[in-house]
Amino acid sequence: MIIPIEIIPHQDTHFRVRGSKYPNVADAFGKSTGQGFLALVQSPQIRTESDSCAYWFDYASHFVKSMCSFSSLQPFSVPVNQTYLEQKLDALPLMVGSDQIDQQFLSDLWFKLEDFVRQEVDQHQQDPRKFLKKQLPDWQDVGKIFFHLAESKKKTHPFSFLATYSVRVPGKARIQHRPIGLALLDSMELSDQQQIKQLLLPVYVAAQKSHFVEEIIASNSIYSQLPLTAEQAHRLIADIPVCEQSGIICKMPDWWQNNRPHKAVVSIKLGNKKKSRVGAEQLVDFDVRVSIGGKKLTKAELQRVMDSDASLIEISGKWVEVDRKKINKLLSVWDDALNSSHHDGISFIEAMRLYSGFDVSDKSLAKLMAEEESAFVGDQTVIASDQKWSEVVLGEAFKQQLDEIRHPKASDQFKAVLDQHLHATLRDYQAKGLGWLNSVNQLGLGGCLADDMGLGKTIQVLAMLITQKHHFGVKRPSLLVVPASLMGNWLSEMKKFTPSLKCFSVHRSLDGASRPQNFDDYDIYLTTYGMVLRQEWLSKTKWQFVVADEAQAIKNPGTKQSRMMRSLKAQAKIAMTGTPVENSLGDLWSLFDFCCPGLLGSASQFKQAIKKMRGEEDGDASDYSALRRLISPYILRRKKTDKNVIDDLPDKIEMKSDCYLTKEQAKLYQAEVIKLQSILNKNEKDDDSTSKIKRKGLVLGSLMKFKKICNHPSQFKASDDYQAALSGKFLKLKELVETIAAKQEKLLVFTQFKELTDILEHFLAECFGRRGLVIHGGVAVGKRQGLVDQFQDPMGPPFFVLSIKAGGTGLNLTQANHVIHFDRWWNPAVENQATDRAFRIGQKKNVLVHKFVCKGTIEEKIDLMIQDKQSLSDAVVEDSSEVSITEMSNEQILDMVKLDIDQINRGAPIS
Repeated sequence: MIIPIEIIPHQDTHFRVRGSKYPNVADAFGKSTGQGFLALVQSPQIRTESDSCAYWFDYASHFVKSMCSFSSLQPFSVPVNQTYLEQKLDALPLMVGSDQIDQQFLSDLWFKLEDFVRQEVDQHQQDPRKFLKKQLPDWQDVGKIFFHLAESKKKTHPFSFLATYSVRVPGKARIQHRPIGLALLDSMELSDQQQIKQLLLPVYVAAQKSHFVEEIIASNSIYSQLPLTAEQAHRLIADIPVCEQSGIICKMPDWWQNNRPHKAVVSIKLGNKKKSRVGAEQLVDFDVRVSIGGKKLTKAELQRVMDSDASLIEISGKWVEVDRKKINKLLSVWDDALNSSHHDGISFIEAMRLYSGFDVSDKSLAKLMAEEESAFVGDQTVIASDQKWSEVVLGEAFKQQLDEIRHPKASDQFKAVLDQHLHATLRDYQAKGLGWLNSVNQLGLGGCLADDMGLGKTIQVLAMLITQKHHFGVKRPSLLVVPASLMGNWLSEMKKFTPSLKCFSVHRSLDGASRPQNFDDYDIYLTTYGMVLRQEWLSKTKWQFVVADEAQAIKNPGTKQSRMMRSLKAQAKIAMTGTPVENSLGDLWSLFDFCCPGLLGSASQFKQAIKKMRGEEDGDASDYSALRRLISPYILRRKKTDKNVIDDLPDKIEMKSDCYLTKEQAKLYQAEVIKLQSILNKNEKDDDSTSKIKRKGLVLGSLMKFKKICNHPSQFKASDDYQAALSGKFLKLKELVETIAAKQEKLLVFTQFKELTDILEHFLAECFGRRGLVIHGGVAVGKRQGLVDQFQDPMGPPFFVLSIKAGGTGLNLTQANHVIHFDRWWNPAVENQATDRAFRIGQKKNVLVHKFVCKGTIEEKIDLMIQDKQSLSDAVVEDSSEVSITEMSNEQILDMVKLDIDQINRGAPIS
């Protein structure tokens, strides 16, 4: 039997619930009084259950109404109205616990509820409005001022305005609106001056910036329904942003978009005519018109727009916002373009910039359009879409071409060739990648294949070269440029999957470095970045394709290697990298200047454009949407964590493994902090460029010392005494490895220090009872594949120690399902690359990634900074920026490196 519910108060403003009905309310009160009252107000039907339910529901509703009237313009508070509390005390019914209730109890309860909400807001670092929206979605607009604009049938005053105040009426599903004048009378009857002040605050704030609001307050028109002319209505429309920023909710006619009527805008339609080939220099046709809501104006309608001085006019029964002067200015830009160098069309790159809104060239149409738009809104750098008086739309032909590139599909047209010449079966996403590669090549464009490491970029490129040779009949050789450590891997993959492709290895230790006499007999020339610098004939040859593997190698645009790669001549260039943005968006510019020259403008133009997108010039939030639109056809990025891409790859589980300094480590660390402080204070007096360079070197040197101390005191002291008990990290390593060895699973350990690899191998051999393998920069390239093959044998060595630079890319080590980053590389993209030696196609188990962090040291603080940096991830493609410490002030550096004694004392092992 369901027992009727009673809400019973007792001392200290606590409550208990009696009865089995409404278990959600009972459970909430069991957690806290605040939770209980929030649950109560979300169950309006509870009012009819008992006198106590009705009484406390009314109290909870009044509290929430007061909370809803909170203005973001003021510090958060829920003002208590003592008159209301007196009325509640007078209306107290006979119910269980009523003897506990007096005005002090009701007042204390109010403040307890306010404290509860404030604590919840602080704990989740939310704006009170967001808290309200999440906890009480049906109440979020209660207590707000609304401005309503409606259309009227009167010719002289075709609009009607009304200001209302929203209230929640018991028993009603939706909030109710009362004219603001009646709401004021309600407050005055309650003698609630605080509520009157709260109610009118947004209106008076809006009046400081809006002449329209100022006038209707001065004339008292705001308190009743007001007829408006079209011009008056447009003044209100123009001030909507100001009103909304002040906390007023504006409601316009339903068919308007974003609270505005349709605009008569200059519409530029790009690419109506289909072309068999589109390249960076190919011309794209365009059509300029004036349209409303995507519909071209008739001659009569256009004449009305051009003859009108009004801001709002009625066309075909709908109100339209117009500005003849602005339309004329924008049309003049295109008239000049038609009468000059653009009479036959604009380049594909220009069209893409115009469409995306990414303007870098001072003479581009995109730049000219942006300048005209900016002039209309006070020279703002960023213009909201609803403020613009122009739009760029894609013609059917252009749209179809971009859709084919942006959303590649697997095609059966290559099936016969692949069945015969590719000794592998492509996964669905790889077949789509092949389609994309062939599309950008056939269109005369370049691109960046930016799939996650381990998704098979190599097999996709080899499949592309197979189809180019056997399907499209391409005879000109292509150039593959790869890191030296990956030459063996590429040769192995070609021999295994594409034996019909004839390859010449441009390397002295392989086929030779000189151009062979029978040059055209080969399909592929495989070489290294170093050989491109040394062999002049490579840059003088016109290739069919140039493919750059691990293309982050050319991320620094000023290096000789990057400049040489950009100078290579080809029909199209393909960059392959799992980390298109390794350090900063500057990496993206360097990659695209290789594969799509000119798309992102010059380095300085791109840097300036990024400044605008980050809001550095006007303080707005970052917005990379224009850049994303611009590069989207030229970059194909799929992630292993996306189950729509690959659903048979296990999970990657990352965890921090907290380590604690031993007493000896802490002593050495603190001594180095004192030394660094002394050096920085001494260097601070010098301000010349030489001293700045010297300071940077000293800081970097000190940081390396801190890293070594965190690893093991003996690494810092360059001694041979690597006892595990002297290092918190070695103790943590032993603890983890004992579990891994017991499960007979395999492990990869990455370190940035070559000298530590053999030390770690000897230590791990003791833990596993078996020797492992090592790769660092001193291991010959020719020997590395053999080591990989040993490890990939299920019966092979149980662990592999790798220096992160030598072993962090290009290796397939899927026998391991544990990865340990012994000392953190302070660039997460590099760490992720290393992890993906195990987390890639072929992995059958979940991969556990352990990142060692010494608590209370610079390692912990750097880790937090990396997390903050990664919050920008995917803003464009992936922005995992390296932490720059040398640019910090002395105080910031010392704060970074200082020991957190509490952490040290809390967890330090006894040495």
